Amino acid sequence: MRLLLARAPGYESDLLTFEQWSLDLGQHGPLHFYEGPGFADYLPGYLYFLWGAGLAARWIHFGHDTYVWILKSPSIIADLASCYLLYFILEEKPKRVRLLAALTYALLPTALFIGALWGQVDSLLSLGDTRLHLLPEQATARRGGGYVHCRLHDQAPGDRGAAVPRVLGHA
Repeated sequence: MRLLLARAPGYESDLLTFEQWSLDLGQHGPLHFYEGPGFADYLPGYLYFLWGAGLAARWIHFGHDTYVWILKSPSIIADLASCYLLYFILEEKPKRVRLLAALTYALLPTALFIGALWGQVDSLLSLGDTRLHLLPEQATARRGGGYVHCRLHDQAPGDRGAAVPRVLGHA
């Protein structure tokens, strides 16, 4: 389903920005990316993917529609990985519950809309949040009904934001 939704144009303004960043990174590399005159406010992690896509675009001339699909692929992969992690995290639950949890996330309209259709990368952050449930030092707090963790909200190197607390429950 996500692959079909990814064929839609998405949120054009952001996708054109991602495409431009990708082409710029492919041409000039990441070393001075944040110092340029343009607008750049994303975390470096996603920019590494954009850099790789930009390097590939130097040799393979993608059409715009193909490039948009490529730009949406990290969100699709992250959503599928989150489904797997949900299934894995619930290993003590009956298989039916684990499958239902993974399927619910897979078909969650907001996740489908934001990543595969719209082209946003929020799924990468969701995957990171889901992965936190696997950290051994969090096991006791997780069993206690939920835990609080802080994720450093880092807009760009040199612009360190405050840690943003998030409360996550458990299944």
